[in-house]
Amino acid sequence: MPELKKTGLPPSPYTGTMSTPSVVELAKSINAIAGNGTADVSEVDRQQLLQACSKLQSAFESPFEFTLRVIFSVLEPSCKLLLGWDVLQGGR
Repeated sequence: MPELKKTGLPPSPYTGTMSTPSVVELAKSINAIAGNGTADVSEVDRQQLLQACSKLQSAFESPFEFTLRVIFSVLEPSCKLLLGWDVLQGGR
């Protein structure tokens, strides 16, 4: 395996794998950014971060988790709509 350069970024999936401490540090960084909110982030940076998070989720979720996410992302809004309609009608 070729030697990895010290760039401060996680290695490419094509040049090697991330070690467990790297994953832990990445998770800590993501949690720290999430805790700070979006006040200091430009719109372009925010969009890039969202795209990176989406790629990360796609890379790490299992087929089962993907299936659950897709099914419930479609069902959740319709359930809310039906519940709201039921409340407006005074129940059944």
